[in-house]
Amino acid sequence: MHAIINGDQNQLVELIEEEYLNIDYLTFLDEGAYYSYSCHDEVPFFDRGNAYSESQRHPFQKYMMKNLIELDLMNCDVWDIPHAPKIIKEEREITTPMLLLSGEFDPVTPFSWATELKSHGKTAWSKEWKGISHVVSWWSDCSGEVARDFLEAPI
Repeated sequence: MHAIINGDQNQLVELIEEEYLNIDYLTFLDEGAYYSYSCHDEVPFFDRGNAYSESQRHPFQKYMMKNLIELDLMNCDVWDIPHAPKIIKEEREITTPMLLLSGEFDPVTPFSWATELKSHGKTAWSKEWKGISHVVSWWSDCSGEVARDFLEAPI
């Protein structure tokens, strides 16, 4: 704590990287499923510069984001899945009910994106969770309950 209070955040960076980039974290995900859709639908269209700039606004995310982004790009190179056609990113009206949960400190999928996506939906709800980063449902029991209720009765 002494080092952090005096401006040396290196130890804090190491702790954050260990927490978010260790093998236990990666095996928590179903990696095959994640990279199957991510490398097909998301990574080919990913704006690295935007993610880096968004992460600079938040003290903790700015240290780990670069590594997480590079990890996804590296895994997609290895996974070698064909990319989705560009038409997948064209704007259109969404008729499926949507629940959009965003973390206040999420540099990957910021609340502003949820707000924009919500404007394209017939039935959509969005909520920004204060003090949380990416994957709100992992960090908030309440958000998990909201998601469960939505899945049980989406309209």
